[in-house]
Amino acid sequence: MTAILQMYLRSAKFSKNTNYGFTLIELLVVIIIIGILSAIALPSFLNQAARARQSEANVYVSSMLKGQQVYYLENMAFTPILENLDVGTNFNASTNYRYGTAPLGAIDTGIMVTATPISPSLAGSVGKVELSNTSTISLQCNLDFSRQRGAAAVGALIGQMAEATVCPPILSAPPN
Repeated sequence: MTAILQMYLRSAKFSKNTNYGFTLIELLVVIIIIGILSAIALPSFLNQAARARQSEANVYVSSMLKGQQVYYLENMAFTPILENLDVGTNFNASTNYRYGTAPLGAIDTGIMVTATPISPSLAGSVGKVELSNTSTISLQCNLDFSRQRGAAAVGALIGQMAEATVCPPILSAPPN
């Protein structure tokens, strides 16, 4: 038995008939699987990149609202000038949004802050601060990312936000 095994090992060792590598079918299956996975992952990745840019608007509008509340406590009036808020953010340096303010009636009764997207593929954010008896109340709403995008959508919703106490149905509260 040992002699048979030795002969088999010798013939296998010196055999020139062994094939190394992959067949064409195996390579095609691997390429198809990679293509399917990338077709699924790419749209999801692009959507997440847009949502990351959207989070800039959420953070900046939130800081503007808090800054307006602090400014009102110190000066008994809201400010339309963002640089007066002193929140440590350069609102003019953004490449994704333009930030601004709009009064709600008289400047000492409330103010609206907006994040208007530069790119039409981004959704905006709108917030307001207004007086309520002895305190200030703020409300921040985002455009529905899947339906409302661009600067025109932000402009159309400023009027709806002026009287709102909750986010209008076409807006959504920002995620926590």
